[in-house]
Amino acid sequence: MKFYIILSILYDFLFTVVKAWLIRLQLKCYFLYTTAVYLGIFFEVGGVMNYKLDSIDLLILSNLQKSGRMTNVELAKRAKISAPPCLRRLKSLEERKVISGYHADVDARVLGYAFSALCLVSLAKHSTKHVENFIRYIHLLDRVRECFATTGEYDYVLRIVAKDFPDYENFISNKLKGLDNIVQVKSYVNMKQCKNENGVPIETELENEDPKA
Repeated sequence: MKFYIILSILYDFLFTVVKAWLIRLQLKCYFLYTTAVYLGIFFEVGGVMNYKLDSIDLLILSNLQKSGRMTNVELAKRAKISAPPCLRRLKSLEERKVISGYHADVDARVLGYAFSALCLVSLAKHSTKHVENFIRYIHLLDRVRECFATTGEYDYVLRIVAKDFPDYENFISNKLKGLDNIVQVKSYVNMKQCKNENGVPIETELENEDPKA
């Protein structure tokens, strides 16, 4: 009888020790995983933010913003360098995600989307789960071309394209408001596009040089 009692106590002791060891191991693994994730984010974001651009890089970016299909030979000529180093610089800008991609600027009217509007949206609930559900739902709606989380009375601003106003109304009623968490929607119809310029302003020393100097 005493043998079984001792065996039971020993079993409980070993079980407690092993359980404590497994918990510590799990915590260590979680700590290492979390550290790796945050370091990865830090270096990925920091690598872009801390990437120093010289005047030639800026000139390359400025020209590509205006014409993404420009050949490397033409780009090198405008950057006033030879083609091989221009190509190396371009690859470096792409690898560091300074250049995130190349896109065609399509005329929406040719494809039948002559109508567009800015749509302001308010959510009823703002928990992480509800916000993630909203973002996931918005990504499923092809007619929503842009989505911005904003400050102020409304939570999000959407840029939506449609065939015409009835088509837009149908989209708002049957698609956008299909998510229960959307409590308020307000629309501003775009009457006329007065300016359309992608990218950001880029000033370069070479561009700003006085040609008469």
